[in-house]
Amino acid sequence: MPNEDSTYEQQYEYSVNKQKYDKAQDNLKTLETYLNSYDQLAMINFVHKFLHEMLNKIDNVKTIEDVDKVLNENEEQIKKYFFDDK
Repeated sequence: MPNEDSTYEQQYEYSVNKQKYDKAQDNLKTLETYLNSYDQLAMINFVHKFLHEMLNKIDNVKTIEDVDKVLNENEEQIKKYFFDDK
């Protein structure tokens, strides 16, 4: 940060660099938000597809208990997808 002995050029350079830094920080925050949203969307899409595939394997899916059965039978696969390092 410039002090009172700084020249006009130094103050101007600091101001320009500060603006660039602030803009870069804003861009990083935007990117982080986008990536988090993308991760959530990807997770939702996976769960939708996974449940659809699993439910098609059950002949008479009529209750929430049937859905729970599918999830319980495939718990390890679900955990591996969501919690293992990729």
